[in-house]
Amino acid sequence: MRTTTEALSSVIDKIVNREILLPDFQRGFVWNDEEKQSKLVASVLAKMPVGSILLLSSNSNDYAYKLIGCKERKTSAELGITGEILALLDGQQRVTVLTNAFSNVIFEMAGNAKKLISQSALKRRFFLRIPQYKAEEGSVQDFFNVRGLNFPYRDVEKEEPVFLTDEIYEAIKVVNFNADQLVIVKP
Repeated sequence: MRTTTEALSSVIDKIVNREILLPDFQRGFVWNDEEKQSKLVASVLAKMPVGSILLLSSNSNDYAYKLIGCKERKTSAELGITGEILALLDGQQRVTVLTNAFSNVIFEMAGNAKKLISQSALKRRFFLRIPQYKAEEGSVQDFFNVRGLNFPYRDVEKEEPVFLTDEIYEAIKVVNFNADQLVIVKP
């Protein structure tokens, strides 16, 4: 077994490129709770460990697969993939929530909100509540240093934030959206 550390952006790139897929035998998505999702996002922002994922190197013809966050099972031919892929064996909940929170990838792959594995859980967008710039000093805690226009670090070289997960949890706002009004804007 090989252990590696990868940035979330690298994992999301592999999801986009269909290198990481969910095998058909994997259990369903169960993290519908808004609070659980928000706490995971807060942990990432506070640079806290969020657990690991387990990937199995397998042949694209070994199983039917689902794209991360999507409910339809498809064969490798239907997905347009051949050769080796990484089957997500453990960490589906975290990977799905984080991919949804920090990108539009899941919506782009699904193409339609009805094809999401959980509309109630994945029709959410995460926002940070930050104080108004003109708010009186001390009226609202400014974890994200809006007035200084930079992200404050305790240790700049290690990029350790000055706050902990529990301290910023209330600053994370989750908003459900109407799937019929979903517009994906690509840069």
